[in-house]
Amino acid sequence: GRLVSYFFVQQSGVFQKEGTYAFNAYITYKGNKYKSNKITIKVSDTEDDELSDVRSEDPVFGVIQAKKTSLYEGEPVLVKAKVFSRYPIENLEGYAPFKPDKNAEVHIFPNQREYVEETRVNGKYAQMFDYGKQLLIPVSTGKCRIHPFEMALTCEGSIFSRTIRFRSTGLVLHVKPLPEGAPKQFIGGVGNFTLAQQLG
Repeated sequence: GRLVSYFFVQQSGVFQKEGTYAFNAYITYKGNKYKSNKITIKVSDTEDDELSDVRSEDPVFGVIQAKKTSLYEGEPVLVKAKVFSRYPIENLEGYAPFKPDKNAEVHIFPNQREYVEETRVNGKYAQMFDYGKQLLIPVSTGKCRIHPFEMALTCEGSIFSRTIRFRSTGLVLHVKPLPEGAPKQFIGGVGNFTLAQQLG
C-alpha cells in the first residue's frame, strides 16, 4: 500500500490596514514548490453601530448594551454585557450580573460558551465577547438605570498569566408611557409580533 501524510498549519492575526489581500500557502518538497489555491480577502473599517460609543482606554473593560434605550412601558428589550480586552483572553470568573433599579420583569438567558471575536476599539486591537444576556420588560415609566456588572478575566502576560477584575459602565433606559387612544381589545402587549396559523 501507499502511505499518505497530511500536515495542517494555521495562523491567526489582525489586518492593520484596509485593502484587498490575496495570498496562498506553499510547501517545498525535494526541490519542488507546491502551492495551494489562492484566496482573496477584502478588509474594511468596522461599521458596527454597537462599537460606535465605546471609548474606554482601559486594557480590560466592559459595557452594557441594549437594542434600544428609548422604549415604551411594557416593551421588551434585549440587554447584554459586552467585554473587551487588549490582552489575549484565557478564562473568565466571578461574574456578577447587571441589575435594573426599577420594576421590570427580568428573563435571564443561560450563559453559553462565549465566542471571542477580534476587533478594533479606538484604533487599537482588542478581543471581545458577549455575556449575561437578559430580556427586560419595564413595567413603570421614567428612567430605568441598569447597574454595572463585575467580572474577572485571566489574560496572557509576557511571562505569566494575569487576572484582572473590572466593573463595567452602567446604562439608562428611558421608558415612555403608552400613547393614548388604545383600542378596546388592547391587552397590554407592546412590540412586534408574528402570528402563524395552520389548518389541520
